[in-house]
Amino acid sequence: ALGAVDGQVYIVDATLSELTRFQLDEGYIADLHPAREGGFLVTGDEYIYRVAWPTRWRLVGSEQGYAGSLLGVRMHGGHAYLFTTGRTYRAAKRAGHGGTSALEPVFAEEQSLYDMLPLDADNSLFAG
Repeated sequence: ALGAVDGQVYIVDATLSELTRFQLDEGYIADLHPAREGGFLVTGDEYIYRVAWPTRWRLVGSEQGYAGSLLGVRMHGGHAYLFTTGRTYRAAKRAGHGGTSALEPVFAEEQSLYDMLPLDADNSLFAG
């Protein structure tokens, strides 16, 4: 699960190939934390929410190469693209790791991009 600066929560499945998103807060999402009874807790701009979520989910953090504040997530070609304040990442499966995924920077240099427009199966236009 990922929280964004616009109050949206993004849930990406364990293979990082399906995305569910919903508006939770009018302000920003400050933090997400696993809840003891299942699901997760979300710290918003003014409130703390408990989200019951029965499906599989995982935390994405620095262990997967992620850094920065999340601006948004888009799906294209069966992959999740994460737009952050520092880089844009593409979720990619790691060979020999049981289907787990890693985040790979889309571009070599750091850039703050916030959206993409798929042009065809192989090409996209990025906005920043």
